[in-house]
Amino acid sequence: MSLVELMFVVVIIGIVTAATLPRIARSREATTAKSAASVIGNDVEAAFSTAARNRRPVLFRCDCANKTYEVADQTDGTIRMSRRLNSSSGIVVDRLTLSSTSIVIGPNGLASQAFEVAVAVGNSSRRITVSRTGQVRIVQ
Repeated sequence: MSLVELMFVVVIIGIVTAATLPRIARSREATTAKSAASVIGNDVEAAFSTAARNRRPVLFRCDCANKTYEVADQTDGTIRMSRRLNSSSGIVVDRLTLSSTSIVIGPNGLASQAFEVAVAVGNSSRRITVSRTGQVRIVQ
């Protein structure tokens, strides 16, 4: 194999790689958004379980600017669960929004209102809708 043939093979590999990189990046963004939505959905379900198990209302509140949320006991303020969606958690999101500042989840299994959490990574996003009774749905 001559040097010209080797260079030709390297150029072809480079072109194929350059053509597939944008598709790989979009796929990675979609996978990360889906994973983040799944984690949030599981945490919301855990918040409903925590309220029922402890027989005390809990607050689900979000500091969306810092991409964190927490579940805290409403009566004494004890933080039961906290999550950051940044590089320290392994799941990095670009945007996190909650339809209300904080949600009260009662020990009877009812939230103060239905709510929605939205998460975005690049051009990919997911919405997590939660009914007053704690039914969680993840939609695009």
